[in-house]
Amino acid sequence: MDTNNKKYRILIVDDNRPFSDGFKYLIREVLNDRIELIDQAYDGDEAMKFLSFWEYDYIFMDINMPKMNGIFATKIASYLFHNVRIVAVSFHNDSESKNRMLKAGACDYLVKGEIDEEVLADLFMRQRVLEY
Repeated sequence: MDTNNKKYRILIVDDNRPFSDGFKYLIREVLNDRIELIDQAYDGDEAMKFLSFWEYDYIFMDINMPKMNGIFATKIASYLFHNVRIVAVSFHNDSESKNRMLKAGACDYLVKGEIDEEVLADLFMRQRVLEY
């Protein structure tokens, strides 16, 4: 598959709207014209509704959210949608949180306070979205 021309569909799932809006902007800065769609859901329950309508390449999933937390939403999404890459995004930087999300089906884990353009570019390079 030629990833150079692929445009990505991304879902950000986070109940912190200012973070979600800023993160959306940051993803746009890093991927530039490689984005087809970026949606935002504010809890796991709303994310499941988005997933019933769209196929996403990436889901950036917070852990602590109302209605349905990110761990449970990750378990469901990774079970039902095998091709989506779920990246945990949380303020928690402890091994228990990381292990729970990775065990639930996340492919990577980002700490919110450490995310910048370089961290996102590195993530997308590891996933072979951007060229090295």
